[in-house]
Amino acid sequence: MAMTKKLVIISFIALLLSCTKENDKISVEYSVSKAFSSIDLVFQNEDSKLMNETLDFNSAEDEWTYKTEMLPGEIVYLSAVYFDSTSSVNVQIKIDGKIYKQAYTIYEPDKYVIVSGTVPYK
Repeated sequence: MAMTKKLVIISFIALLLSCTKENDKISVEYSVSKAFSSIDLVFQNEDSKLMNETLDFNSAEDEWTYKTEMLPGEIVYLSAVYFDSTSSVNVQIKIDGKIYKQAYTIYEPDKYVIVSGTVPYK
């Protein structure tokens, strides 16, 4: 009986050590590109606050990025809208350097382009 208890305890400890800690922060990057006009931008930061910015892109080569770290389960949100009928916009969320969500629109002013989700657990 004592050996069985030891095996159960060892197995439980091994299971705990193999699980990702919920307090481990994960790299999150928001980016906006392929625009060549003024963009109204909204994103959720690491404090769960919605941040508003207006960006002026001079060419489709311009890019805006915001890097932070978030906990698994936290909400990620990025939206953009432009008003110039000849513009476009690409919005993207990367998690740990890999594309998590992205959306693109061209020649569709006044249309919100939104990507959102939750930071995945590892």
